[in-house]
Amino acid sequence: MKRPTERTVGDTNSLTHLPDVLGLLHADGTPLTHKSCLYWADRLTAQNAKTAQERENFMCNFEGDLQEAGQLKELACELQQGYAAQAAWRALANVFEAVKCGHPSL
Repeated sequence: MKRPTERTVGDTNSLTHLPDVLGLLHADGTPLTHKSCLYWADRLTAQNAKTAQERENFMCNFEGDLQEAGQLKELACELQQGYAAQAAWRALANVFEAVKCGHPSL
């Protein structure tokens, strides 16, 4: 795999052709790409919206018993984890964008 500073044959600028793979892999072994990071971030955005709506609907009908309180807590935890995962995928996508822009720290 080429590093971002390596030139490919015919390139006049080392930043004109950057690999879309940073050497990171998904759990199944496939390369992590900018496109895949955006895909998972978008998918989690949609899932988080559904979970947030489910939580809101649940709260509207909340009668205060302990079982419902436990379910509400589970939804809150699920939503917190979903937001964290979404932020992580967006952050990885931002790394690709920073490399493509030639950020000096990379």
